Amino acid sequence: MNVRKFLILITLCFCFIFQGCNKDVQELPEYTAVPPKVEKVSQNNITVEMTATPGQVEFDKDVILNVKLLSTMAVAVDFTLTEDRLQGFEIAGEIIGVPTKKDGWLEQVNQYSLTPKMSAEKFRIAPIAVKYKETAVSPVRTGWFPTKPLVFEPVVRVAVTGDENVFVDVKPLYVRPTFATIGLYILAGLSLIAVIALIVWLIRKTHEQIQIRKMSPKERAMRELNKLLSKHLVEKHKVKDFYLELTMIVRRYIERSYGVRAPEQTTEEFLEAVANNPSFKVETVNKLKEFLESSDLVKFAGYEPDTGSIDRSVTTAKDYIKTDAGRTDSEGGSNV
Repeated sequence: MNVRKFLILITLCFCFIFQGCNKDVQELPEYTAVPPKVEKVSQNNITVEMTATPGQVEFDKDVILNVKLLSTMAVAVDFTLTEDRLQGFEIAGEIIGVPTKKDGWLEQVNQYSLTPKMSAEKFRIAPIAVKYKETAVSPVRTGWFPTKPLVFEPVVRVAVTGDENVFVDVKPLYVRPTFATIGLYILAGLSLIAVIALIVWLIRKTHEQIQIRKMSPKERAMRELNKLLSKHLVEKHKVKDFYLELTMIVRRYIERSYGVRAPEQTTEEFLEAVANNPSFKVETVNKLKEFLESSDLVKFAGYEPDTGSIDRSVTTAKDYIKTDAGRTDSEGGSNV
């Protein structure tokens, strides 16, 4: 390669680089208009041709829809465009043509002006029913058939310079929710979870109460006693509370089995009531008296029993419920 050719090559390279880097003189590609959308359907000597101009949605102009109806002289055609067949458009105006004769055919052209909605995500003309009536036959035959749908892609015109425009696709814009909105969503979710948890708890509680109501006095008393022991009140140094619940278990058992209002009575009133009740033997009354009076010492006199005394009180209550329940279950007790 000689020097002259080398210099020419270098000059051409510099010109190419300068031209590519100079944005002021670089021209944007001219916008090529999308051709009209055309859909055509024929049936029973009827042809419907729908032409939409432009063939895409441009928010600064309406879409003009021309509908050409072509049929034989003996066929009457009914074509009606309504808002419910449009998605992303609204009808801004319409011109219904008058049928005219042309080469032995009837031709009618309707024109509709469709305004695109800025907030719409889809733009579509759904199939439209074309109704017809054939008068050349007897009896008169009627029917209908659908047109083909028209789907449009949206574009928006953005001004770049004073005289030029470019077209870009419209895409959904994601807007990040505010912290207040997120907080409301979280609060609503937590509220929903709380409501569901409450409903589940109520269902379980109701089911549990139904099962308890079906138990015999002995079963209910033993269930309450086991539940009391599972609380470990003695280990938590709540001996007074423990004795209060223990005596109430025995009193409620007697109320359910014999109808004696034991929970509302004082110890003296209760012992007097059971002593005058023929259902209670003398030895049973004496055991109840010893049990309740020892419990009263803890509840009201501040007496602190040792572990052995507490175990004996539990054993006394449990033995009384088991042995007495063996009689009341067979003889029939009142399950209140």
